[in-house]
This record gives sequence, C-alpha cells and structure tokens, in this order.
Amino acid sequence: MPNHFYLDASALAKRYAPEQGTLVMNYLFSRVPPHKIYALHLSVAEVVSILVRKRNAKTLPPRLVSQAFTDFEVASDQRLLRATQAEGLINFNPENQTASDLDLLLV
Repeated sequence: MPNHFYLDASALAKRYAPEQGTLVMNYLFSRVPPHKIYALHLSVAEVVSILVRKRNAKTLPPRLVSQAFTDFEVASDQRLLRATQAEGLINFNPENQTASDLDLLLV
C-alpha cells in the first residue's frame, strides 16, 4: 500500500465519537498500518478537546474517552520512538529505564 494518510482533528474525532463518517474512519484504521497514518500534535489536542466536550455533554461514554486517550498516548509514543531511532538519536524512557541507564548516556 503506497499511500499515506494525513488526518485532521475532525477525522480523528470520528474514530472515537460516533457520527457521520465514523464507519469510514474505522474502516481506514482497520486497513491502513499505523505507520502510514499521520496527524499533527495540534490535531491530537483538538481531538482531546472534542472528546472532553462530548463527555461533559454526556454524548460520549467516559470509558470511550479514556480508551481514546490511551490510544493516542501509545500511538504517539511509538511514532516518536520510531522517528528518533530512524534519525539515529538515542532514546531514554524514564518509565522503564533507570538512573544508571541515564548515567551511561551522560558520559
């Protein structure tokens, strides 16, 4: 599959907030590998705002909002890791590496 897809905030929100276009977005996510789907970090912030608004209006269940936040965090972390590795940059994750690991990078 040669195509890459850039999603704006509206398209991303449809993935989690059922509305017209949700079925198409779900289809896209089921057919396109994650490394071929792009979104600006600003779009992610906009989606968070949309989801919180829908949760507060009680039009979207809190569990779906929580799942969306988890999905965004995992996808964002994985993409950043791949991008830094592709550029030959050293990665440090304080969630699963130690101060000793950090010391090795500081020398």
